[in-house]
Amino acid sequence: MTTTSSQQLKSAGKKAGHDAQRAARKPWVILLARLGYVVRGLIYIVIGVLALQLATGSGGETTDATGALDVIAQQPFGKVLMFVVIAGLIGYALWGFVRALLDPLGRGTDAKGLAARAGYLLSGISYAALVFPALRVIQSKPAGAGAGGQQGIVAKLLDQPAGVWLVAGFGIFWIVSALAQWQQAYTANFMRDLKTGQMSADEEKLAERLGRVGHAARGAVYASSAGSHSRPQRPWTPFAPRASVAP
Repeated sequence: MTTTSSQQLKSAGKKAGHDAQRAARKPWVILLARLGYVVRGLIYIVIGVLALQLATGSGGETTDATGALDVIAQQPFGKVLMFVVIAGLIGYALWGFVRALLDPLGRGTDAKGLAARAGYLLSGISYAALVFPALRVIQSKPAGAGAGGQQGIVAKLLDQPAGVWLVAGFGIFWIVSALAQWQQAYTANFMRDLKTGQMSADEEKLAERLGRVGHAARGAVYASSAGSHSRPQRPWTPFAPRASVAP
């Protein structure tokens, strides 16, 4: 009896897994995920261009994803483009949740697989959170004026009990994320998620090179975010009285 029940549970689990795999491959899910990758790439390009301009002395600034939304909205047809950006952010957030919950990439349920899926879940949450500053931009408000700006988050956290530890936790999270991206750049583990069997040798080599550069660059962005989250806009010392912290 116990053996039969175990087999039935195992069979039901396999069926649920197959159903989840099929759901993750629905055309509309794939389309939204692809749009999400395009939008995410656009945001990183804006951040990179601004940083490059700053480094070469031709203007520019250091910014985060919310600041990049402001820059995108200032371009010709920026408001129209922002609707596409919002759709892409929703798509990429959805893809993060799909990867975490349905596991279409087959990461599994061991410690390493669960850690990867937890990262996908955090990715989904973070990109879903970007939808709100994007909506602010459409209303002609600065994307970073609300709680979405990194410096604003740091300032709010420092007002909380044990705020310094919360800020330190944010910084550590981004440092670990940066190290994970650099590890991907070094090992090229991302290639297992590509359909290399459908690529020529030259295409596979190009995909690997671009992937290494992309992951290394994203690691640099994450490392920069660690510094941004650890640096409040206002003077602050851990031993200062609460009243001395400016609003």
